[in-house]
Amino acid sequence: MNERSERIEVNRLVRRFDRANELRDELDAEMYAACKYVGEKMRLYRQSKGLSVRKLAKKMGISAAHLSDMENGKKKYLTSHLCIAATILTSKTLRTVDDEATISKMEPLQQKVNYGKC
Repeated sequence: MNERSERIEVNRLVRRFDRANELRDELDAEMYAACKYVGEKMRLYRQSKGLSVRKLAKKMGISAAHLSDMENGKKKYLTSHLCIAATILTSKTLRTVDDEATISKMEPLQQKVNYGKC
């Protein structure tokens, strides 16, 4: 490969790298917007059910700070977090039992999440 060919190849690779960075930035912005939207909806639903951040976070097995960051769109969601939150927020029995019972009832759901069934 001569010098001119190498220069052309390097320029082509630089352009591809720059485009990849642009696409990554676009995806990051879309992901942030999606996380923020889901977090706002989750917060509204949690509040409508009368649950505090601490109580829901404890039932989910995460810290209140982590849940707060998720609701504010500062952290990306794991599918398992969404499935567990949805189950807690939509099930009357899970909202009325103590935390130990809630955790034991969540184990089968966590297994489904681990196998991609949720």
